[in-house]
Amino acid sequence: MKVQLFFLSATLIYGTFSEFDIYHILQENLVLKVHYRKKSSRKNNYGIEKLFVIGDSYADTGNLPKMWKDKPYGLTFPGKPDGRFSDGHILTDFIADFLGLKSPVPYRMRNAQKKDLQYGINFAFGGAGVGKTLSSVPNFSTQVDFFEELIKKAVYSKCDLEHSLTLVTLSGNDYSAFLARGGTILDLIITFIPGVVQKLAAILKRISDLGVKRIAVGSLPPLGCVPVITISSGFKQCNYTANMASILHNSILADSVAQLNNESLSTQFEILDLDAAFTTIIQHVQDRKGALSYFLDLVVSSVFQMAFSCCCALPIREVVITNFFFLGFDAPKLHAEAPLTPCCQGIANYSCGDVDSNGKQMYTVCRKPKHAFFWDNAHPTQAGWHAVFSVLKPTIKDLCEFS
Repeated sequence: MKVQLFFLSATLIYGTFSEFDIYHILQENLVLKVHYRKKSSRKNNYGIEKLFVIGDSYADTGNLPKMWKDKPYGLTFPGKPDGRFSDGHILTDFIADFLGLKSPVPYRMRNAQKKDLQYGINFAFGGAGVGKTLSSVPNFSTQVDFFEELIKKAVYSKCDLEHSLTLVTLSGNDYSAFLARGGTILDLIITFIPGVVQKLAAILKRISDLGVKRIAVGSLPPLGCVPVITISSGFKQCNYTANMASILHNSILADSVAQLNNESLSTQFEILDLDAAFTTIIQHVQDRKGALSYFLDLVVSSVFQMAFSCCCALPIREVVITNFFFLGFDAPKLHAEAPLTPCCQGIANYSCGDVDSNGKQMYTVCRKPKHAFFWDNAHPTQAGWHAVFSVLKPTIKDLCEFS
């Protein structure tokens, strides 16, 4: 085993073989087989029987299906628009698959047969926030009202809640609405961001009070790196000011979650660090060797750490991501040249999926969405979400093990 690992490490460092060759060498040496399993058989290994979701377009899997119609959304999965704000699977789907569950049905299907509700329910609506946004959709407080109503109707029991996980995502709709209505950057930083996080913390407390034992809340992604912002630089660089807003939000959120954990005896709150995940992935796909090379370096580095003592492990590359193995879907091969460029782009002043008054398509779609991190001006592709999930996986695992 040691000889095989040394050979693999040397191969990566000196480039004797191509990345494709190395991938198959790793397979033959059972390195990949130790960690990677094929499409989930939905065997639940954590005792989590339900996934509930509160949030916005970063988690919505179909509460607004009529929004898309003939747009290119759903191109990768399921091959047609189904209400997801991406070309395919999103974070909700990957977490559900990791738990051994089917993705919970959207709230609009709450009157479906009981067996369709057995994996939980998704209350998230694209465009939602903790307050009044630019979209007339149920905000987070109303979504929790929906959740509470189903509990009162005995759709879900106390036991269901105790053996569940709730995902909460807030991606910035409150902030974009504030600025669109004439709010200033100074007011945003001094008063509005703290107020939004305070409302979010109150939402988390309400969910806990319902009897949920495990709550995962996403941090704010680096807003300065989303295409709607980076378009001003030709998708070349992130905006520092916008990213500082994310940093402030996440700092206050960390304090709020720590306080919630200190005050709660029965619920564990964990932050899914979307900011670090997005930033890490974007930085590494810009590497001249590409994402696959980074992935392979990580595999060998991790195996060395398991096979040898820490003093003997080879420091191939300093990394932040601790696990690049995925469950249920093909590993992403993200584009190495332009990670900030969205796959689906509007022409002129149009957006992804728009048509003009004559019905003419006013957007373009890249040939291979699996090579892009962003799908449109705000949302990752299926491949992008897949990579994000891989970074968040250890945190999700820790939360699942809470009892």
